[in-house]
Amino acid sequence: MRKGGLRARVATRLCSGMPFPRPQATWRKVWPTVHLNLGLSVGMALVLIGLTGSILVFHHEIDAWLTPSLLRIDPPSGGGDRLPARR
Repeated sequence: MRKGGLRARVATRLCSGMPFPRPQATWRKVWPTVHLNLGLSVGMALVLIGLTGSILVFHHEIDAWLTPSLLRIDPPSGGGDRLPARR
């Protein structure tokens, strides 16, 4: 433990005219960096959620746009053997 104690240190500062450290001053310097980093990371997460949600909503249209041959059915060539219709 330090020599003196809290009362002795406060009394020494008051008598010597030394200013007390202001914890707000350091927080005011740190807060913009914390706010910037939190904003960027949360913003990127929201953009990722929005993009993946858009892909899920429009996945049928995206499939049709990227591979139209998968959605088209061509009739068999050569006529083939047809089954007779039942009555």
